[in-house]
Parts: sequence; C-alpha cells; structure tokens
Amino acid sequence: MTLLHVSSALTFATPPRYSALGTAAFPLLWVVLYYRVGRKPGERPGATQVVALSATAAAIALLSWAASRLAWNPADPSSLRLPFELIAIAWAVVLFLHCLRDRGWRGVAVFFLGAGLYALMLENIGIALGYFRESGYHLYVPFTAVPLAVVAGWCTVFYPCAYIGEALAMRFPAAMRFGGLPVALGIAAIALSTDLHFDPVATVLGLWNWDERLPAFFLGVPLVNFTSWFAAVFGFAAVYVYVERRRLASAIARGL
Repeated sequence: MTLLHVSSALTFATPPRYSALGTAAFPLLWVVLYYRVGRKPGERPGATQVVALSATAAAIALLSWAASRLAWNPADPSSLRLPFELIAIAWAVVLFLHCLRDRGWRGVAVFFLGAGLYALMLENIGIALGYFRESGYHLYVPFTAVPLAVVAGWCTVFYPCAYIGEALAMRFPAAMRFGGLPVALGIAAIALSTDLHFDPVATVLGLWNWDERLPAFFLGVPLVNFTSWFAAVFGFAAVYVYVERRRLASAIARGL
C-alpha cells in the first residue's frame, strides 16, 4: 500500500509530491520492526522469504497503480476515486480472509464489524461538523454520506495495526502493565504513522477535501486530522486490549 501511495504521489499529483518518499518511512518502520523484533530470532524470515515478500509487494503495487493509471484523467480530479474505491474494498476482502483464518469469526466481528461501525460513526461526525467532504464517490454506506471505501479503509488500518502491535508486544513482558496501556498506545502510534504518510497523498489527489477554515499543519493536512486519528484508534485499541488482556498477557508470558 505504501508503494502504491508513493507511486501515485509521483505520477498523478501536479507537481509530483516527492515528500511521499520521505513519509513512507513512517509506516515502513513498523514493518521492519515487526520482522526484526516481533518474532523470535529463529522465526525471522530468511533471504529468500524477504525477496519473495518484497517482490510480491512491488507486484501488487504495480498492478494497483496500473489500474489507477487507466482511470486517470488529468482534467478530472475525481477520476482516481473509482480505482481508490475498488482497491480499498479489495484490500478489505484480503484482510478479512486473513483475519478469519488467523482469528476466526470473533476476530472478524471485532475488526470488520465493530471497527466498521465505529469508523462509520466517526466519519459521519466529521462530515456533519464540516471538517471534511467526501463527495463524488460511487458507493456509499446506505443512508449516509460516507463512502464504503472509507469505512473499508478504516478496517484495513485497525486490523494490521493491532496485529503488528501485538506481535511487537510479545517481545516485551512489560507491555501489559497498567492494563495493557503500552500496547494500546503502540497500536495508536502505528496507525498515526500510517496516516502521516497516507493522508497527505490522499489530500493532494483530491480523494477528500478539508474545510478551508482549517489551517494546514503537515503537508496540507490539518492538525485536527492527526489528533483525531490518534484519539480514535487509541480509544478502540484501549477497549480491545482491555477485553483481550488475559489472552495477551498469557501469550506474552509464553513468549509467543
């Protein structure tokens, strides 16, 4: 996803936004930590696996970019919305299947039903308060002004961030202190790092528009977006970690 964001910022934005190359370090840092710290030394992927993972990521990014390129019309800022919708929903389906395999229907209920409803509420509030607009999409959640792809996007943030956050916590026995607060903060930090990369790209590509009265804080994105992201994900993560505290504490104690 990060590779797709970078390639889109370099080819579809006018002028090209080379800042995306720098912000890509935010989400990729957690990927590196996941493979370096989040697993036991004997379980880290070998060179062949690393090459395979890297090649697969590049191939998926290229395929997604090619689909976007076919739909792109420089004279129509909204032309990228349809491929964005299709790609976001496709990622949600892939992660849904991963979650089902890894955590069963209980995990699906948490990350794709609970998180989806939570995201729908947050997006509706943001639109109602006039912070941003998400017009011109093809698929909306019925009876709302929220695109289905945006809700799908929230789910594809919540699940990987929790997955990586838990994997990192397994290496630190103190992670479950204070009711698991460090784990919840870690999940929120991962999500914020992702948004620091994605939202500036989405903004410059016109996938959504901020209220003109909100001053830009970071690469054209208002500060309230980032504070809201962190608070929203932390709230969800805090409840999730509290409910799962016994399972997480047991897994950390066993070093899984």
